[in-house]
Order: sequence, then structure tokens, then C-alpha cells
Amino acid sequence: MKIKEALQECRKILQSNKIEDYHTISKELLKYVLNVNETYLVINMENELPIEQENILKSCINKIIHGTPLQYITGKQEFMGIEFEVNENVLIPQPDTEILVEETLKIIKNMD
Repeated sequence: MKIKEALQECRKILQSNKIEDYHTISKELLKYVLNVNETYLVINMENELPIEQENILKSCINKIIHGTPLQYITGKQEFMGIEFEVNENVLIPQPDTEILVEETLKIIKNMD
């Protein structure tokens, strides 16, 4: 199976299982499984996906369908421009938390 086909199949499965943002999640899963950046992924869409990575991708898709957050699968989450390692023992930083931190920093800055 080509990388492009794997991406299409992943999107199809996630969409049919009512997973929000299935486009982004599919791309992120493939980047994770192949351990590559987005540029590599785009340039190499016609390359074959090794069977081992295909099996890992299927496992990851199954985890997403059963409610595992993408961040727990990939082990990382960006927050305030910094990439953090996350796992099941850590709360995943949310966009609302960034706003809270930014507002808190403004208040602290005005106290000086």
C-alpha cells in the first residue's frame, strides 16, 4: 500500500467512525508511524508503506476509534510553542489553558 493510499484509508475509517478532525489526525498518525515530518510525508506520498508500519497504523487507528487521544499515541503535545512529552498520567494541555496562561502572564507583568 502506498503512503497516499494509507492516508486515504485512514481518513475514510476515522470519518466513518465520526472522529472529528479526521484529516489532521490521519496525517499526524502517518507522521508518527513513519517518524517523519510533514514535508517528507507530502514529497513521498507515492512510496510504499512498509507492512510493519501499516500494522502499527491500523493499531493506532483502532486506539483513536476507541477514544485514545492522539497525543497519548504520539507521546507529545505542543503548548505555548513548546513541545511536551505526554502520556496517560498527564493531562493534555488545551487551547483554553494557553489563553489562561497568557492572561495570567499579562497580570503578573502589570504587577511589576
